[in-house]
Amino acid sequence: MMIPKKFKGFIIKKLIPPVAEQFLGPLILFLLTPYIITTLGKINYGLWVLLIAVSMFSQVACLGITAWIAKAISESLALNHFQKVKEIVSSSFALILTIFSALLIGTFIASSFLNGETITATFIMLCVVSGLFNEIDNLFTNATKGYELFHYSFSMEIIGRVFWGATVILGVYTHHLMLFTCFAIVLKALVKYIFFSLFVIRSTIFPLFSFQAFRARYIESRWMFVQLVGGTSLSLFDRLLIPAVLGVNKLASYTPCIQLAQLAFSVPAAANQILMPIFSRYYSLGKFPNKWFAMAITAAVLSALPCLVLFFFSQQILTLWISKSFSDENYMTLNVLSLSYGLLSSLSIFHFIMLGIGESKFVAKVNLFAGAMTMVATAIAANFGVNYIAYAKFIYPLMQLNYLPGILKLWKVNRGVNG
Repeated sequence: MMIPKKFKGFIIKKLIPPVAEQFLGPLILFLLTPYIITTLGKINYGLWVLLIAVSMFSQVACLGITAWIAKAISESLALNHFQKVKEIVSSSFALILTIFSALLIGTFIASSFLNGETITATFIMLCVVSGLFNEIDNLFTNATKGYELFHYSFSMEIIGRVFWGATVILGVYTHHLMLFTCFAIVLKALVKYIFFSLFVIRSTIFPLFSFQAFRARYIESRWMFVQLVGGTSLSLFDRLLIPAVLGVNKLASYTPCIQLAQLAFSVPAAANQILMPIFSRYYSLGKFPNKWFAMAITAAVLSALPCLVLFFFSQQILTLWISKSFSDENYMTLNVLSLSYGLLSSLSIFHFIMLGIGESKFVAKVNLFAGAMTMVATAIAANFGVNYIAYAKFIYPLMQLNYLPGILKLWKVNRGVNG
C-alpha cells in the first residue's frame, strides 16, 4: 500500500525527528553511565548527575520563556508577523543573559563567605554557568520547533551531542569530569546558536535589552513558568533530595533507574510534543481536522508501550547494562518507575493539546498542584528509602487526568462544527 506523499513528509520531517532528538540525550547518558561509574566510582558519578540536575533548573530560573517560545513563534508565523519572531528570540536571549548575570554575581559574592569551601564554591559556579548555556540551548532549540522545522532541530541536536559526548569522555579520561561537562554544555549551546542563525532565521541574533520586551516575554510565559515549577518536582527534585537525605551513593543507585524510565518516556513524549505548535495553528485558524480525537486516543495507548517493555524486562536490562548485583538490588525501583512513567506517557498527548489550544493557565495550575503534592510525598518517602520515592512518582501522572474533561469538550464542540 502506497503511503500518501503528504503523510510521508509529515512522518519524516515532523514526527521522527523530535522522537529521535528527545531520545538522543538520554541515550548518550545511558551509554556513559557504566563508563563513568567504572572509571570514577559512584560518588563522582553521583556528583556529575547532581551538576546536570541543577543546571536543568535553568528554565525555571528564566521564568519559562524558552519553554513557551515555540508557541509564541508558531502563532506569529501563522499571522505572518516575521519581525515579531526576531524580536521574541532576541529579547528572550537578552532576558536569559540578564537573569544569569545576576545569578553569577550573586554566586561570586556568596562564594567569598564559604571560607575553606573552595570545592563547594567551584561546584556551584559550574552549576550556574552550565545553567546559563543550557538555557541558551533551550532557547534556540524551541525557537526552531516554533518554525515546525523539527528535522532542523534534530540535526542541531546530533551535532551538539557529538561535541557534548566527546567533551564529557575527555573529562572522564582526564579526571576533570565536572569542568569538562560544563565545557560540553557551552559547546552544545554554541552549535545551536550558529545553526539557528544560519539556517533557520537566517540572520545574526543579538540580545535585545528592552524592559517592555522583557515584560511581554514574562506575560506570555508566566503560566508556563508556574507549570515548570510543578514539573521540576517530577524530573529533578528527587535527585536533589536523595543526596541530602540518603547520600550520594543512593543517588548513584537511583539515577540509572530513573534514566531508563525517562528514556522510555522520552520517545512518546517527543512524538506528542509536536502537537503543541500544530494544535496552536489549528486553534488560531479555527479549524481542526476530522478524526483528531480518535488519533489522539490511539496515540495515548501506544505511548505507554516503551515503559511496559521496560517493566517486563527490567532485570535483564539492568544486568546487561551495569551488572547482576546492581539489577538484583534495584530492579523493583525500576519496575515502579516504569509504570508511573508509562501512565504519564499516555497522558502527555493531552497535555500538549491543552497547551496548543491556549489552556496554559489551566495546565499550569494542574502541574503546580501535582508538583507540590509530589514534592511533599517525595520528602516524606525519602525517610523510608529509594523505593518509596519511586511510588511517589504516581501522584504527578494521576493529576494529569484533569485534562480529560477539557479534551472531551473540545471533541464535542468540533464534532458539531465538522458535522
